[in-house]
Amino acid sequence: GFFTHCYLFLFCIHVIYLLKCHHWVASLLTVIFFVLYSCYLSVIIYTVSYQQSNDYVVQCVTLYLFSDITLFLLLLDFIFNFIMSTMQEQLDSILKTLNEVKTTQNKLVSSFNEQNKTLKNFNKRFDDLSIEITKLSNENSILKTKVSKLENKLLEIENISSLSSQISELNITNELADRQSRAQNIILYNLSEDSNNKQNSSSDGDRLKLIFNEMKIDFNPINFNRLGKLSNRTRPLKITLMDTKNIFEILRGQSKLRHSPDFKDLRFSSDKTLKQREHMQTLRKELQSRRENGETDIIIKYIKGNPQIINSKNL
Repeated sequence: GFFTHCYLFLFCIHVIYLLKCHHWVASLLTVIFFVLYSCYLSVIIYTVSYQQSNDYVVQCVTLYLFSDITLFLLLLDFIFNFIMSTMQEQLDSILKTLNEVKTTQNKLVSSFNEQNKTLKNFNKRFDDLSIEITKLSNENSILKTKVSKLENKLLEIENISSLSSQISELNITNELADRQSRAQNIILYNLSEDSNNKQNSSSDGDRLKLIFNEMKIDFNPINFNRLGKLSNRTRPLKITLMDTKNIFEILRGQSKLRHSPDFKDLRFSSDKTLKQREHMQTLRKELQSRRENGETDIIIKYIKGNPQIINSKNL
């Protein structure tokens, strides 16, 4: 009777424990107790089968069978609890793995988003670079066009410079030739023409002799003639001499004519080319401008055959 009550007590504890935690340890403990109890019942039945009546033996066998059935059910419960516990652990492991997978997936999604954002930024930068490259290409084309134009202009300038150099050399040659051809000529200004016979040069020749005698110069001109067409103004007289030295003697001696009442208005000048006349005109304008600005001691003087403005105090 004591063991029967112990069994019922343990069975109740087992049921309560299963209802609360449903753990396989409780089932294992209960099975152990029932195995011990079944062993005890086997010993009792074996003992009383020789000492007690049949009814008592039947009761013991019935109790033993009930104990075995209970033990079988407990074994089933133990197996079920063990399987459920194992499955729960596996399920927890699977849930944990799923959570890790989910976390990893979130990280991958975040990384993918970052990579996508980086790719978009790269695409934007690439587009910007493409635009800049296009601009640089256009500017390069414009620069190439400008450089080509500049090269063409430079080539034209070089050609013009070469042509100008050639023209300048030709002008210098022509100027030298022109000066050489005029080297033996001298121009006489303000010598009146014969009003009765302007085409007759004998009167000019006779007066030239008188002028040269007044200047104490003894040589005869090779040729002389009036410059320009007939008009109301007195034309200059161009005189050709034998030697250029005669030209300098006449220019140095023309100051003697200032004291002659008949020839004081005459003025001799060398036969200048067009460039020489333009240069002399420029010098006269400069001389006048400088005198108006207060420079009084300046004159035009020939130095080595070239007219220059100098200070008269330095003479």
